[in-house]
Amino acid sequence: MSWVMPGEYENEERFERELAIERDEARKILMDSGLVARVEFTNCMIPIQIHAFLPTEEMCYGRNSRVGGNVTMWVFEKECKLAKGWPPALFKGEQVSDATTYIILAQEMLVLIKKYLELKSKENPVAT
Repeated sequence: MSWVMPGEYENEERFERELAIERDEARKILMDSGLVARVEFTNCMIPIQIHAFLPTEEMCYGRNSRVGGNVTMWVFEKECKLAKGWPPALFKGEQVSDATTYIILAQEMLVLIKKYLELKSKENPVAT
């Protein structure tokens, strides 16, 4: 639903309500995982995008490839404004998907966040 432009709906208010419901569900998926401390959405609709912030303050930027398609996610050391230039990424991962909604994007981002955290824990094992 998220990639459909508002003009394609007879009722733009209905589109905005449905989009808000979809974003709320995506936020809930990410927040309920316990892996994410905060979620933000961009106003861009193509590609759809989510910024998820880990409790360690790393920023995960996930998006689909244009209308639907695979999910790509980058992890940056801290929150950044990507429009002003991309800092070095700590992690880049991709999920094969048909991510046409924020909900699917959030689910696929969770898979990638888990992969990132697994790699991070292998690189920096905690002494016991």
